[in-house]
Order: sequence, then structure tokens, then C-alpha cells
Amino acid sequence: MSASSPLAGKTILLTGAAGFIGSQLADHLLTLGCTVIGVDNFSRGTEANIAAARRNPRFSLHTLDLADESAVLDTLLPALRSTPIDEAWHMAANSDIPAGVRDPRVDHRNTFLTTFNTLLLLQQLNIPACCANPPARCSPSPTTVP
Repeated sequence: MSASSPLAGKTILLTGAAGFIGSQLADHLLTLGCTVIGVDNFSRGTEANIAAARRNPRFSLHTLDLADESAVLDTLLPALRSTPIDEAWHMAANSDIPAGVRDPRVDHRNTFLTTFNTLLLLQQLNIPACCANPPARCSPSPTTVP
């Protein structure tokens, strides 16, 4: 644990916690001394990715689809309301690039809606800071979209 980190002792809400990037971030935040509250629907993430984090008592996980606004506001919001959260790291997004190219609804649901509903949640919980994973691609380019 790194007591010198400015994140030490903070409670972090981490969306997409079971994905490749989210799970690596969870492990790192835990080594810095953070408490990590993960959220994932396991559409692309795996239990194997979070095996190390699950062994840490400062890690907890909510299995929930962030694209489902009622699940976020009716289930996750009440579960988190009594927990002071210092900041959120939003990593939940579509990571299946070919699927998003074939069907833009995939990106709409798994990137746009997860982001929108996460922002609604942060607003309701008065979480002052959010770090988001920027889009990993700009493909297809806007000039090739039908």
C-alpha cells in the first residue's frame, strides 16, 4: 500500500470493474490504499479478471447493467447512498469494436447509456469527481458512417 498517494484512503466507484482495463485499475487502486466499489454486468468482463481484487477486503462488487436506468436508480443508488464515495472512475463501455461498427445500437447501449446513467448516479450521490475512459477509437470515421 502506498500511503504517499493522494488517493490513499479514498473510496472509488469503478464502473466496468471486471473488464480488462477496469480490473487492472481496481488492482492498482487497491495497492494505493483505496477502497474500490466495482460495478459490472459481465457482458465482456470476467470473474478471472477480478480474482485478485476479490481477495482484498477493500473491494466490493455490484453486478448490475448500467445501461438499465431503473436498475441504476432503483437498486444501485439505494445500495450506495450510505457510503461516502470520493470519486468515480467510469470504464464501462463497449469494447467489442467490430460489434459496434456492425450495429451502432451496441455502442449506444453499452457506451452512451452506461455513461448517461452513471452520470445520473453521480449527480444523485453528489460525487464531485469523475474520471472517464475516452473512446478508444474514432472508427469508422464520421465520413464513412451511413
